[in-house]
Amino acid sequence: YTIALFGRAGVGKSTPAAILTNSDEPVIGKGAQRTTLETQEYHWNNLIVLDPPGIAAADEEKALAAADQADLVCQAQDPSGSAAWCAVEISWTVAPRDVERARRNADMLRQATGQPAHAFVAGHRYEDDMDWTGVQWVDLSDD
Repeated sequence: YTIALFGRAGVGKSTPAAILTNSDEPVIGKGAQRTTLETQEYHWNNLIVLDPPGIAAADEEKALAAADQADLVCQAQDPSGSAAWCAVEISWTVAPRDVERARRNADMLRQATGQPAHAFVAGHRYEDDMDWTGVQWVDLSDD
């Protein structure tokens, strides 16, 4: 599978790309400054994560508006060539508002693009009594 991460310049796409692929490269930029000038490719097992430069403008304004709401949005393509969007909320301790935001952002991406969109929440732990309907948990803890 190949996943391409996208978003505005300087929002922190390179760091999750490196984390997702267990890269040893230091990729943390300096915030609002453009750090990634060429598309970087990270490999891990059967996963390729593409980290392109930040978006300055986009043809699909609705999709960009939805992407702007998420901590991280990516578009994936399965081996058959079908596209799907992923909306990811990242928090150290995940709260119900994070789960709801991921769900809402996936819904907005689905409406804006007409393509499948999936909601993910990533963190080290989560609060009790969460409604995980339509949202996938990604454990970032070391254990």
